[in-house]
Amino acid sequence: MEKLSFSEGIKLASSRLLQFDGRSRRSEFWWWYLALCIPSWIGNLIGGVVGMVISLAVTVCLIPAGARRLHDTGRSGWLQLLILTIIGIIPLIIWWAQDSDTSENKYGPSPKYPNTSDAGGSDTATQAEPEKKDDMF
Repeated sequence: MEKLSFSEGIKLASSRLLQFDGRSRRSEFWWWYLALCIPSWIGNLIGGVVGMVISLAVTVCLIPAGARRLHDTGRSGWLQLLILTIIGIIPLIIWWAQDSDTSENKYGPSPKYPNTSDAGGSDTATQAEPEKKDDMF
């Protein structure tokens, strides 16, 4: 499947602005992140209460996209709470930058590789179920 263009990524991410379920491709997440950097920078320049409101709005828009991106790599969106620690941003950036799971996971089918869940076609592939991790939340 082809990469999403800037406008396609923004359109897709903004249509799922507050949606935490499902999966998001790398290009969708990073284009959305880039687009939200601009209002964030403006908010920092303005400062004061207006700047804080803009920064809060940007954060609220990024959290669902980050959760969907983590879902695309087979991880829980709750792992974004690692950002509250000093070095937690490092694994988050690594996970956000990883390629999508090629097959369907517990968060849904792969948006990047839509036809790979049954690509093997062998009976052993359908019999072997991956272990499902229980999420605490």
